[in-house]
Amino acid sequence: MSVLSYSKLSSVNVHDVDFAGRLKISAILRYFQNLATAHAEQLGIGFASMQARELVWVLNRVCAEIVAQPQPEEQLNTVTFPLKPNAVDAVRDYYLYGADGRLLVKGTSKWCVLDAKTHAIRRVAPLFDFPPEAYMQQSAIAGGCATIQKTDAAIAYASTVRVTDLDRNSHVNNARYGDMIVDACSKEWMENHAVANFSVHYMSELQCGNEYAVCCTPDKRYFEGRSGNTEIFRASVGWREYGV
Repeated sequence: MSVLSYSKLSSVNVHDVDFAGRLKISAILRYFQNLATAHAEQLGIGFASMQARELVWVLNRVCAEIVAQPQPEEQLNTVTFPLKPNAVDAVRDYYLYGADGRLLVKGTSKWCVLDAKTHAIRRVAPLFDFPPEAYMQQSAIAGGCATIQKTDAAIAYASTVRVTDLDRNSHVNNARYGDMIVDACSKEWMENHAVANFSVHYMSELQCGNEYAVCCTPDKRYFEGRSGNTEIFRASVGWREYGV
């Protein structure tokens, strides 16, 4: 049996890049999300199928390394592979390649399944009835998404969840957090730094009307989102020097 995989051709759109033409964190998260969604549908464990079973996929962690930047409007070959799932979580890897085959971005994510009514964690393994050889054996990111330790951070800005932030589950879409992170950085900072890698841990959901604050450390390597006393997300970002 061949390794389970799904690939899709995509183009780099204007809204996928920042003022310097670099892929946004949120765009990378959307590429990953679209791949995972399409492959889950193909495997019979997509949104509608899970909804019929009163189950829902929840993204826990995602991380990525940016190897190179694409050209404007370049066509990308985007690929995803699931790894063999554990009892209660599923790991999925992603690769974004340029039109010439060069690797641009690689990443991995960890998902769990919840009961749609009680939010209790359900077993993932029964959803993947495939032999061991069907799974990719090597992770895109060595060690996977490492735990992000909580760090003292100051409030960078506060905001309120708007209706356009929501996805079909009626909470803030996971890709939106990429923009929240970068919005905690000044334009001057982004003119002199480019994202080399990032990791996001999703801890609680945000819904329409919720007020939240995004905090970060002075070196812009640690970020967190809070809504009142509830921690919404933690993120870490690695930077490389850059000149616009």
